Amino acid sequence: MPGLTEEIAFRGIGFWFLDKAFPPKWNWKGIKFGWGFIIITVLFGVAHGAVLTTDYQVKFDIITIVYLILISSFSVGILRKFSGNLIFPILGHNCINLMNAIIRIL
Repeated sequence: MPGLTEEIAFRGIGFWFLDKAFPPKWNWKGIKFGWGFIIITVLFGVAHGAVLTTDYQVKFDIITIVYLILISSFSVGILRKFSGNLIFPILGHNCINLMNAIIRIL
């Protein structure tokens, strides 16, 4: 269940550290957002879009990065901010993974 460890790392620990370093300043529907949200959202996409080749070169899959930033990472980040816990982001992350697996099979 990769959603569990990734959500703990990114939306749990990462949000906590970055919200301490860059206190959230924007407010939307009573939820505070800041640079920590943006940084974690982008880092998640880049971490998943970076590929190490057999000759140890790092390549970036731009389509994957953009998809993950705009859809996947942003969505589960919103779930984290609105719920205030990691349960919904973990479930959302794994639902997205399941949908991607089904699409690849078809």
